[in-house]
Formats: sequence, C-alpha cells, structure tokens
Amino acid sequence: MSIKTQQNTYMQTKKTIVPILFTLATFIISSISSNTLSLVQLQAQNCIYEVLDGAPMAVAKQPWYFCTNTSLAADITVTQTIPPSKNITPDYIYVVTKPSDKTITGTTPNGAFDFNKGPGNKPYPDGVYPLTVFAYSQAGFNEMANKFKGVFESFGLDISKLPEQNPIALAIALDADKKLTLAEFETFWCETLPTMGAIPCQYSMGLYHEITVTKDAAKCQAIGIDSNAASNKFVAHILPGNTLQFTLPDAFNTANIIIYTANGHLFESLPVSYGTFSKSVSTQTWPKGIYLAKITNNNGYSFNTRFAIW
Repeated sequence: MSIKTQQNTYMQTKKTIVPILFTLATFIISSISSNTLSLVQLQAQNCIYEVLDGAPMAVAKQPWYFCTNTSLAADITVTQTIPPSKNITPDYIYVVTKPSDKTITGTTPNGAFDFNKGPGNKPYPDGVYPLTVFAYSQAGFNEMANKFKGVFESFGLDISKLPEQNPIALAIALDADKKLTLAEFETFWCETLPTMGAIPCQYSMGLYHEITVTKDAAKCQAIGIDSNAASNKFVAHILPGNTLQFTLPDAFNTANIIIYTANGHLFESLPVSYGTFSKSVSTQTWPKGIYLAKITNNNGYSFNTRFAIW
C-alpha cells in the first residue's frame, strides 16, 4: 500500500480510531511540608513534538460573552497574555471549536472572532465555544514546509497556497472530510505526518477560555457585558496582614474561585459565597509572582482577574 493510500485510508477511518487525548488527565500531588500544602500539576507529553508549558495564557476582556447581532468580533479580542515558562514555540493562534462535536470551526490571531457570520452567513448557534491557545514556531513551520514541500505535493497539496501558514491549516488541508478536532490534530501531527515522510515542527497547547454565544441580549446584560460597571467587577486586593481579598460580581453569591499560576498551572480552588471573600496568604505557601483567578457561578458565568504576590 502506498503512502498516499495509507493516508487516505487513515483520513477516511480516523473517526473510528481512538485519538490521543488532547488534554490528558491532570494529576494534583499534595505534599505536607512545614505545615503547608503545596500543589503541583503534572501533564503528560503526547509525543516528542509537543512542548509542555510552551503556550501563553490569554487574559481577555471580561466577561467572555458574545451576543449575536449586537457584539462585534473585537469585543472578545485578547488584549493581554501571560507568557509561558518556555519560549520554544513563540508564535501562537487561537483555535475555535464547536460545542457539539469539538471540531475546529476557525482560527484567529488575537482571539477576535465574528460569531455573527457562521455557515450560510448566519450567526453561530448558541453555546459555549472553547478558544484554545495553540503555540508553534513560525520559523520552524516554514523550515518544515520548505524541506518537505515535495512530500506534500505528492499528496496533491501546494503548501504555499494554504489559507494560513500554520500546523492547524496544514492538518485541515490534508484531512479528507475537513472536520478535525484538536485531539485528532495531535494524532495526525504525532503519528500520521511522520508516516507520510515529513518531520513535524514543535507545537504546544495552552489552557482554553470559553466564549458564551447567545442571542438573548437581556441575558447578556444580566451577566454584565459592560465589564466597567462597578457592580460587575471581580477584583483581587492584597490587604495589610497578608490577606488576599476578592470582591465578587453580582449574581455570584455561590461560586468557585480557581487560581492558576502565571504558567497556567492549577494552584488552588476556593468555594466562596456572597460579596467578598478573604484568605490569609504568605510567600511560604504562595510563591512570589502573578496569579490568575477565575470565578464561575452555578449558571456557568465567569469572570477573571489577576493579582501579584511579592
């Protein structure tokens, strides 16, 4: 069987193959030391081409909602990112996936995505759309594209004519039905592409944030689409006496605060209730640096904020 036949067979039957997990289980190891509890997150590497902790963390405008027919693509632009611990994959895009089948519906360089223009030029259906940070090296991708140009041409692909010059666009172009999940991308990148005769460039996937798409304008207003309104702010304060205090948004009487390190590692989960929440902190149990806190209530609405401990 030729490589081309093998690839076509794989692309036609990939839906029946159990893919490599996009996000493997996160293991939290707790250790008691000096009467403190430390949390360490371990993530397994899917293959030798994946770089762990190589993607930035998005810090977007709050909250992350898109109201069809009223919101603009720029309303969900990512304006800040927290850099990763490794700089092997310095370039990145954001990958939008569908809530229903997790297939890739588009990419964006800065998080801005127009959910008003879906298939048939109609708004996207209501739902929660993950926006995943996908990091890679543009220089590495260009080198791979030039070195293995003949390999891709043997499969009928002129890589210079891709709509975008990145690994996601390449994988979709070689996919038989043009429907690819991020898990299936990793199977393709880690397993199939090498069998075609090409050596993949490195990549990394970071934490995703969620865009809630809805046509209910009243619902959008209720969750505080105007993030500048004082009543809708989620704010962290460091008070005298090493006290970390959170001011909760409206409609967040019962919620959970998830705290991540600057590298995107889960640090602590805090159940909270009512207007403010306080917790004692120290540099013995909380390493110095920037933290990202995300609050989510029982209805799935969420806000993010950042704070620093020095």
